[in-house]
Amino acid sequence: MNKYLKISWTIIIIGSIFIAIQVFSPSPQQNDNLDLSNLPEVQKTQEEVIDIELPENYTELIRNGDRFFAEGEFKIALKNYQRALSLDPQNIELLTTISDTQLKNNQANEAKKTIQKALEIKPKSLELKLKLVQSYFNLREIEKAKELIFQLDEDNLQVQNYKGIILILAGEYDQAEKTFKKLSKSEDQELAKQAQKYLNAKELFTYFQEGEEIHLKTLMAKALSENEQYEAAIPLLFSVIEEKLNYRDAWIVLGYSYLNTGKNQDAIDALTQALVLDDEKAETLFFLGLSYLANEDINKAIFYIEKAEKAGFQPQEQVQLKLGELYTIKENYDQAASKFENLLSSNPDSLNIFVRAVYLNIDKIQNPTKALEIAKSSLIAHPDSAMGYNLIGWALTAKGEYELAENYLNKALNIDPRLDAANLNLGWLYEKKGVNMLAREYYKKAYSLGQGNEISKRASQRFNGLKEI
Repeated sequence: MNKYLKISWTIIIIGSIFIAIQVFSPSPQQNDNLDLSNLPEVQKTQEEVIDIELPENYTELIRNGDRFFAEGEFKIALKNYQRALSLDPQNIELLTTISDTQLKNNQANEAKKTIQKALEIKPKSLELKLKLVQSYFNLREIEKAKELIFQLDEDNLQVQNYKGIILILAGEYDQAEKTFKKLSKSEDQELAKQAQKYLNAKELFTYFQEGEEIHLKTLMAKALSENEQYEAAIPLLFSVIEEKLNYRDAWIVLGYSYLNTGKNQDAIDALTQALVLDDEKAETLFFLGLSYLANEDINKAIFYIEKAEKAGFQPQEQVQLKLGELYTIKENYDQAASKFENLLSSNPDSLNIFVRAVYLNIDKIQNPTKALEIAKSSLIAHPDSAMGYNLIGWALTAKGEYELAENYLNKALNIDPRLDAANLNLGWLYEKKGVNMLAREYYKKAYSLGQGNEISKRASQRFNGLKEI
């Protein structure tokens, strides 16, 4: 991931927001002759190569991989899993996990190769064949997906789900509806939930008298995107836009689908067309801002997300969060802290927001008293959390209250000995006390546990600084 997306990408994938977008039928008053010649040219960037030190122990590699996968750091997770695979190359479960991670990281072709390797070891595995079908969908190799899915056990619920998607792509909506009605009553709650989204789209379409098929296609594409079948949604949207160039909502769904598959410039292009058709649509403005952020154009990202805020984008919490991140990147620290603190006043559920607010007040605004106040609130909202104790210890260290800070930081490590931030802050505490030998030890632990993240980098900088003393 590039340097900006390290703090941002997991929040870009926000289907829960997109579900709230209403897709309307195309307006006959819209102009069908858009000028597409003046689209902004935005330079694409390469993914940053992450250089990290990996453990040699197999169990540790898997644990690290699982942790980074849960945090949305798929590139780092893959490095751990792939090193583990070198120690156990015939491990089907690990190959499956790697393919899942590659799919999450928009590496569908690599995922396909991983699954095919696993199938050489276990050729009759239905689970692996279903994952191969998903890789075909992500590569838009729909005919290959169709050929394989119709060879598999028709009683399997996931097989039925994929058949329903293929029926949607073939325009056989009534047959798809029958398939998803059965799935909506299944015991698999996740598949039942997904099936209901397709049924809801079909039902919504029936409310419009003399509705056009392109409206139904757009509703189905939206349902596909809500179920993270972004690549399957894109061809449907192409056919809609070919027929009706000025269908604003189709452009929005297309931009959103591109954004979630890492095609940042394509997302910008699609959302720009939606903006030409309606420059006040809050969702267009917000997703366009996210697209520019993904393409590292921070000024435009701020411009469009601030406009989305004024246009009333919901939920407002997502706008506040994103602007807080962007102001941090632009070094507008007071504004960033204000956004995060506003978030905490209305929604104290996210420890990550507490971390950001404490960080800004300690490192950037030099207001450790305010940082301590926020840190104490984090422990009230999240009792017995290792991070809550760590934040209080960090703030107390910044205030020079070392003995009390040490107690809180040790409590954090008693709860979670692998908390990289607590190790970093204990290192900082001992550095400030002049106990450099202990500071080095904790910095080394933080560096190892962080595995290339921002904590790890800061630990490395501080450790190297101590060597000169």
